[in-house]
Amino acid sequence: MTAFFQLLRYSLFIIMTVVVSAYAENTTNTTSNHLLVTRIDFIEYRGQQVEKLRFLISKHYLRIDAGKNSHDDFILLNRDKKVIYSVTPDREHIYSIALPLKRVTVVPPIPINMVISKLALPNAPTIMQQVVTAHTLKVNNKVCQKVSHVKVLNEVLDALILYTTILAQRQQADIDSIPIDLLEPCDLAISTFHATWYYRYGFPAMIEQKDYQRFLHNYQENYAIERSLFTLPDKTVIH
Repeated sequence: MTAFFQLLRYSLFIIMTVVVSAYAENTTNTTSNHLLVTRIDFIEYRGQQVEKLRFLISKHYLRIDAGKNSHDDFILLNRDKKVIYSVTPDREHIYSIALPLKRVTVVPPIPINMVISKLALPNAPTIMQQVVTAHTLKVNNKVCQKVSHVKVLNEVLDALILYTTILAQRQQADIDSIPIDLLEPCDLAISTFHATWYYRYGFPAMIEQKDYQRFLHNYQENYAIERSLFTLPDKTVIH
C-alpha cells in the first residue's frame, strides 16, 4: 500500500469520527456579538514540520489562522471585495492582494501538459452518504499532486476557490519577475495556472505533493465565533 493510501485511510478515519461530533455540537446559541460560521480544521505536514490550520467561513468572509482567536496573526478574505489581507504581529502594516478587475491572462513561460486521472479506490468508503474519490495530477509526465475528494461542504467551496484564484492571479501577474531557470512545471500548474483544478471534484479532504501533505481533521457547521474575528486591526493597509 502506498503512503498516499495509508494517509488517506487515516484521514478518512478522522473525518468519519468527527462527522458525528460536528452535528452534535453545532447548536450553539449566539448573541449580537457572535455569528455562526462553518469551521474547518486541517493538519499540514511540510517535511518534518506539522502545522494546524483553522478556516472560518461565513457568507462574507474567510479567515485562516492557527486555531487561536488572535487579532494580530491571521489571513482574512473579504469575499464581497475579493481582497485577501495578511495580518502578522511583526509587521506595522497589513498587506493585501485583490482580485484584478480584469482577469490576468498569461501564457505559461514553459510547457505545462496536464493529465488528470482518477485513482482506483477499491471498496471506497462513504462520508455522509457520499463516496470518496481520488485523482492524480501529472504535469509533463510527472506525478505532481494526489487529492482525495468528497461531495460534502460544497457550500464553502466558493470561498476556497475565490481565495485560491486571487493568489494564483497574483502569481501569474508576477511570473515575469522569476528567472525562467527557476520555474518548475509542477509548481506552476498547482499554484499558478491550474491551482483550482481539484475543486471540480468536490471538497479536498486530503492533498499530497512533494514535501507537503494536508488532510481534513475536523469540521463543524453553525460554529459560534466573535464577530470581531472578521475585522482588521487598526493598521495601514498596503495594496
